[in-house]
Amino acid sequence: MKSRDLIRNCSFAALGVACLLPLACGSKDKPAENPTNASGSVAMGQPPPGGYPPGSYPQGQPQGYPQGQPQGYPQGQPQGYPQGQPGTQPGTQPGTQPGTQPAPAGSQQGPLGNVNLQDPNALAALFAQAAAAGGALLQQPGAVPGDPVEAGLKLSAMKNASGMQPEGSIAKGNLKEGEHLTFLVPMTAGKCYTILGFSPPGQVKNLDLNLLAPPFYNMLSGQDTTDNNMPVVGKGNQPMCPLIPGLQYKVDIVARSGAGQVGAQVYSKNK
Repeated sequence: MKSRDLIRNCSFAALGVACLLPLACGSKDKPAENPTNASGSVAMGQPPPGGYPPGSYPQGQPQGYPQGQPQGYPQGQPQGYPQGQPGTQPGTQPGTQPGTQPAPAGSQQGPLGNVNLQDPNALAALFAQAAAAGGALLQQPGAVPGDPVEAGLKLSAMKNASGMQPEGSIAKGNLKEGEHLTFLVPMTAGKCYTILGFSPPGQVKNLDLNLLAPPFYNMLSGQDTTDNNMPVVGKGNQPMCPLIPGLQYKVDIVARSGAGQVGAQVYSKNK
């Protein structure tokens, strides 16, 4: 009896050990590499054997790449590259307005003397006439004894160029009404200038002087504002004192009404 019970107990113990071995060691079978869902298609996130064929990625891009640009690259220009420069337009230089040109190097900024405001067409005509005018005859003071033009310039200087000395030659010529003569005047920084004109009585009744600025002589830098035969630019206590040395200005002599002999003389003094 005891032997039979012992055999039966040993059989039950062996059977229990055999049943527990798979649970203790775990299953040796690998899960399916390509699980399918209920419809038989490949589950999302798992590629089929051999990879996806070209153009068959599920629902757009592969996982790990967001739709659109990769993260870290903002739409448009990269940071640190602003679109253009604020306050400027293409084709223009900083500090300038569109459609304008910077002032030529070495030009005098602003007029040296009084200037009458005129319309652009009148100024353009004046510059064109001065450019086409002939040159005045340059005569040394005292070269012609009793010269009425030189006598008139000296008389005007006593009133309009007090304390100044004549500089350079007298510019002379004969003008018909509406005609022009020109000559060049070098002006130096550290000096002040007055330009006088004269026509003898009964000849040019309204003689004018215009001072044109370099380098192209298309800017009005001074102008006579009287309507008589004794024009003055920079008279009295308002002489012209340039800031830039060594520039040559052009003096335009024009007979507005009448005809006859004309002359012009530059006077100067130290500042």
